[in-house]
Amino acid sequence: MGTAGGRIKDFDWLRGLAVLVMVETHSLVFVRPELHQTRAMARLNWVNGLVAPSFILAAGFSLGLLQTRAARAAIGVMHPGRADVIGGGALVLDRLMERFGFGEVLASEHDILDGMAWSLARNSRG
Repeated sequence: MGTAGGRIKDFDWLRGLAVLVMVETHSLVFVRPELHQTRAMARLNWVNGLVAPSFILAAGFSLGLLQTRAARAAIGVMHPGRADVIGGGALVLDRLMERFGFGEVLASEHDILDGMAWSLARNSRG
């Protein structure tokens, strides 16, 4: 993995290739309609489906590699103990939201113990 000036060349290459293929993907609208029905076009569309995920993967990995634990902890809105797991947790949340069709998420600074305490207090009042 080559590096230059603190950058990882392999990720830069992947992002660059993703951009080039993205341009190709968006220019397919100008291709003659009969070419859209070929086997080669089907294969090309399969490759084109990997473009955006590849770009996001390269961007996320490079950020994760370049951003230290201290930098993630210094964001301020995050509990310092969660700096190591926030990236993976965000990825899992993103995949679950996509899988189940959720467009937004509501985050709370309170945890499950607060909810349990409120529930017990409400139930004890009758």
